[in-house]
Amino acid sequence: MTTRNACILLGLVFLILTYFTFWSYIERTVLIAYEHGALHWLVNQNLYELQGQDFVYLPQSAMLYIPFTYIHPAKLAHVIWRALWMLLMAYSLYKTCAMFVSKDKLGKLFFFVTFITLIISLDAIRNGQLSMAILVLGLLSLVAIYEEKWWLAACYLTLGLAFKTLFIILLLLCLALYPRLRLKLLLLLIIAALIPFLGKNPHYVIAQYQALVANYKFMTKEDAIHATNWAQFFNLFNLVGIHLSVLVQTIIRGLLALGALVICLIAKRSKLNSSQQVMFIYSIAAIYLLLFSSRTEMNSYAILAPVFALYWYQLIFIERNLWLSLSFIILLIGFIGSYYLSVYVFPMHGAWSPPLSCVIFAVILLQRFFSRDREQLFRLQ
Repeated sequence: MTTRNACILLGLVFLILTYFTFWSYIERTVLIAYEHGALHWLVNQNLYELQGQDFVYLPQSAMLYIPFTYIHPAKLAHVIWRALWMLLMAYSLYKTCAMFVSKDKLGKLFFFVTFITLIISLDAIRNGQLSMAILVLGLLSLVAIYEEKWWLAACYLTLGLAFKTLFIILLLLCLALYPRLRLKLLLLLIIAALIPFLGKNPHYVIAQYQALVANYKFMTKEDAIHATNWAQFFNLFNLVGIHLSVLVQTIIRGLLALGALVICLIAKRSKLNSSQQVMFIYSIAAIYLLLFSSRTEMNSYAILAPVFALYWYQLIFIERNLWLSLSFIILLIGFIGSYYLSVYVFPMHGAWSPPLSCVIFAVILLQRFFSRDREQLFRLQ
């Protein structure tokens, strides 16, 4: 198990996805929505339908996809988009693994983490989803923080938010936890907010920002009412016949957001080393985002895959904890088998298995964090 094997694995997966893009009778993708946003931006049309459908991202996200609209045929653009994010995923995983082990052990860890991450994120890669942007730019942001490259970290965080608004969870945590990052990040966020005004009528840009807010208000209300449509925490209550109101869900989100911040502050002031701290902060951000975003998809759990893989590696190769290692197979099935479990086990309750696996993993992680051997968390050599 070496770095070369991991690259071969990534190459094989890419070739298979390319086949399905060009020669299969059907291509599953959300890239049409990104094209919709980019093309509408180019001709000054409204980006949002105000019904939570099609393009639901920042105007900056539409601008970032514009180069791909010039690639023809469109399927070639889709292949290049997937290739880009697979390469960036490999790079971010390699940089992350390098924080934890020496060079002679890096190949083994990188292969294992890449293998597990690919299993969980395969659907997200195939569909071209921007969940991969959160994974990649989230990891690279925290690697840059670990290396104390504050401008680079600020760039990654700003770019992550530009691609997908859900990235704001990690961005706000970093803003609160790292004083040396604040001014740099705030400056880049202001610049990013002003970029859409370049070459555009200010009234059009302001109208798009206003429509974005209206769209998110509509989505938040509708998604709270129809929780079974999404793979989020509140969907689990539907399994036992409990339906929480929008107000109760909002209160729970707010309280747990405060709790997540407190836990991260404790981690930052603990005896964990820098690599352990940044990985734990990424873990908390990913768990909160996935469980408490109103619009978490089954494929979004790709964001948690690197953390899950790192901790599983620790259980198997470092601690040799057989029974807990085997239990992670069940959690993995919960992450990747959500469609079949939702159809054949507890049907009519939506995507319940990914959030359940996420909750169980969060409990395991937090139990370790608050135990006496906290300093062993993410000790990978």
